[in-house]
Amino acid sequence: MDKINRKLWNKSNGGTKRMDIQSTDINRREIGTRERKYLPVLSFLIDLLSIVTLKSMILGVNDEKKEAYEKEARLIMHDIDLIIKQSNIKDYGQFIRAIQINAITNRLIWENESKARQGDRSNDYLLPFTHTINALRMYAGNVVSYQIGDRKDLNENKLNEEVCKERGYNFNNLFDTGSSYIGSKWINLNI
Repeated sequence: MDKINRKLWNKSNGGTKRMDIQSTDINRREIGTRERKYLPVLSFLIDLLSIVTLKSMILGVNDEKKEAYEKEARLIMHDIDLIIKQSNIKDYGQFIRAIQINAITNRLIWENESKARQGDRSNDYLLPFTHTINALRMYAGNVVSYQIGDRKDLNENKLNEEVCKERGYNFNNLFDTGSSYIGSKWINLNI
């Protein structure tokens, strides 16, 4: 069986640290006959697909890179298909909105990190906003996990309402789950 080295985002570090894992490339359809021990949950795969899609669109100007990103996207989509076919999604509207919020937050994080990496200290003010966006990204992942009964990410990132307002964003009441943030902390009423 062919193996590929895939870099995955380590969510426990807010998506900024990468880790190497081995994943099988061929005979993925055998997943139904193998017992899962600790594979990425659906919300993680959706997040990774969003990031790989951004890379394909933004960094994929070189044909070789574009094909590599698209190959990885196909593998991720295959696994997403397998998981969703076996899932009982509770609320499709919430599920789809959480995926949309994940994609939007990944784009905002990308833009902020690109500016912050320019080397000078003039963009340091973006860091608190990036951390806040990451809190929303992780919350959206937990909404996906809740919808199919997956494990939740227990990282308690803070959403800084003041920083959001300074940047022209209001992330309150995006989900009908009774969620809100109080004192810059997500309060999960139904999840």
